[in-house]
Amino acid sequence: IFNARNMISFRESHNNFNGTLNTSIGQMVDLQLLYIESNYLTGTIPTELGQLTKLREIWIFHNNFSGGVPKEICDLKYDRSLADFLSIAADCLKPNVTFPPKNDCQCCDLCCDSLCFIIE
Repeated sequence: IFNARNMISFRESHNNFNGTLNTSIGQMVDLQLLYIESNYLTGTIPTELGQLTKLREIWIFHNNFSGGVPKEICDLKYDRSLADFLSIAADCLKPNVTFPPKNDCQCCDLCCDSLCFIIE
């Protein structure tokens, strides 16, 4: 599926997917919307997402990713004008004062924990 270079929207939320997010996602050069929240994805968030310069929204919360949101994704956000705003939602809210968030994120617009709900 990641060879679909002309795909604009990838919506696979709430599908019980598991495993890692393939780094070949960076080949989806026209991708603007990535919604993969509420699955069971593991591993790290691929830095290759930073190659997708047309992205407008990334929703990756409620998964089991480790580490942080890569700098390459944050760089996409900071290299844009307000007209090309990039919105990022990840599991970066601290669940309490003792435990760190699942994902460190320096550029997220929405930080979630296990109780974060978004209604589309």
